[in-house]
Amino acid sequence: MGGLPTAAETERARGIVSKLSLQQVSGQLIVSSWSGVSAANKPVEALHLGGLVAFPASSMTAGKIAAINRNLTKAASKRGYPLFLAIDQEGGTVARLHRGVLGMPPFRAVGAADQVDLTQAAAWQNADGLRRLGFTVQFAPVADVTVGGADRIIGSRSAGARPASVAAHVLAATRGVEEAGLVAVIKHFPGHGSINADSHRSLAVQTAPWSTLLKRDLVPFREAVVAGVPGVMSGHIIVRSLHTTEPATTSRRALAGVLREKWGYQGLIVTDALNMQGVQRRHRGARVAVAAVIAGADVLLMPPNPLAARAALVRAVRAGELTRARLDASATRMIAALLHAAPQPPSVPTRFASTRLARAAVNSVAGPCSGRLIGHQVVVKGAAAKARLIPLLRQRGVRVVRTGAPVIALGAYGWPRNVDVAVAVDRPGPLSQVKARVKIASFGSTNAAMNALVEVLLGERSAPGRLPVSVPGLPRQGC
Repeated sequence: MGGLPTAAETERARGIVSKLSLQQVSGQLIVSSWSGVSAANKPVEALHLGGLVAFPASSMTAGKIAAINRNLTKAASKRGYPLFLAIDQEGGTVARLHRGVLGMPPFRAVGAADQVDLTQAAAWQNADGLRRLGFTVQFAPVADVTVGGADRIIGSRSAGARPASVAAHVLAATRGVEEAGLVAVIKHFPGHGSINADSHRSLAVQTAPWSTLLKRDLVPFREAVVAGVPGVMSGHIIVRSLHTTEPATTSRRALAGVLREKWGYQGLIVTDALNMQGVQRRHRGARVAVAAVIAGADVLLMPPNPLAARAALVRAVRAGELTRARLDASATRMIAALLHAAPQPPSVPTRFASTRLARAAVNSVAGPCSGRLIGHQVVVKGAAAKARLIPLLRQRGVRVVRTGAPVIALGAYGWPRNVDVAVAVDRPGPLSQVKARVKIASFGSTNAAMNALVEVLLGERSAPGRLPVSVPGLPRQGC
């Protein structure tokens, strides 16, 4: 993995930073957000913000988003280096773009397929589309290790429950993002997959011993740091075994202590959103920006008020709480990472990656492992994904009726009675709760995922995947 900047890129970034005023270098560390159908250029220019993270309206076309990114880039072109234009486009439940881009399944699909070359190819395909829209940073892959059914927050955003497997797919996905020319930022250090508190709304506390975290939650992060991952996002998680009451985002023991000093990480540390309650309950308002920099963060994501956050950083330097050199170091890392990112030829075949991934991820956990699973007439019930499944079945000659035929049920909870084929389209755990002749775990409701499901139902392809999490009560984890 070649994610860290070269000495020449770092020196060039250092030279750029040396010419910035204190106000400008303070603004450079801040990445604000835009949402809806437009992004304002003026705050980026007036505050010298490092960049923006996008939350576009679901109705926005890819062309409109590309135009916004072009305008932002043009407005900041005099800087001489790229803007930090980021997006959360993991796939599955966390995908900010819904029109004009390739749909990606949740990261759990790569764990089910368990083919690292395919993970890398799919990540490249996803990130390449983002680069073409003008983005420079991808907040993915998710490096959290899930604990399965007990994990109600991260769920299918994680590749699975086996730390070594998650690490392998995180590294592969990171390579794909890098080769597409984006800065990959893995998340959420030190791991959110074994914690049920939602840090958007409350403080998340990790009570497991450090020895357990080293063998489970921290494995993908440690391996990615060793491999030279470009960026790591901190989670708002208090780790009791670090003997601190601070969430990792504002904890020197977590960021400066573990990432920088123990692990020797030289890449970019990005905070999770600073307007979330998981960190605001410790440091209100603009103060959180100062606390995060003191802890070791480089990029301050979405402080509640960017202007107030910049002013707080300036005041902290003038009061001697922070040094100008400390701000310069973070700005240098940020700019160097952006200068380093550049597209290169993909090192694995990427053609039809999303289709191949969808086919490889389908799991059959009960019923026949081959052959046609449904007749020529069915009832389809359940989740919203049926709106995509029904047309595909009809196109293949299957008659979809309301009653009087075997039932295909798609969903996660509240299964209907008399189900013949049960399909989980996100979390496989609830399959253990339904009585059905056939049980299939699929991942996501993209066109590729639904097509792959139809191929299995009609016996045209097998279901080769295996569950990357343990689900008690099922006949098997895969065929």
